[in-house]
Amino acid sequence: MGATAILVTHDQEEALSFGDRLGVLEAGSLTQYGPPLELYDYPRTARVAAMLGAVLFLDATTDGSTATTAFGPVPLRHAPGTAPAAAGQVPVLLREGQLVLSGGTPNAVVAHVEGEGQWDRVTLLADRGAGAAVTARLLRCPGSALVTGSEVRIGVDGTGY
Repeated sequence: MGATAILVTHDQEEALSFGDRLGVLEAGSLTQYGPPLELYDYPRTARVAAMLGAVLFLDATTDGSTATTAFGPVPLRHAPGTAPAAAGQVPVLLREGQLVLSGGTPNAVVAHVEGEGQWDRVTLLADRGAGAAVTARLLRCPGSALVTGSEVRIGVDGTGY
């Protein structure tokens, strides 16, 4: 119809699916504006990332293209037209569901499990219990032995930012 409309919402799914452009306001200022998936994939701030969906930050060391985390290497993406991350210590942003159970030598201990239907909210102690606690949602796998105290292998699916 060629009509222009502005929708104000606090519903993340609605915001990401409704319009051609999305603007995120923080404290009365426009923090980021652009196509919805650009904001989702390349948020300029941690707050923008969290406003558009569940996030998880992992401590990492990076060479600029790959981050080394307690759960293995994570290829990094950067927004088109921007330089890769500088090498050094960085927090790597992942979206909910990117941590996955995988096979191999355990790299984490399950500290707590709470069932949420098809997902489990799991608190993991990285580095086989010697590292930081990370809470994430893992897809429930029927028959898996995901119980408090179990040692598991966690991997990262996809890229980080």
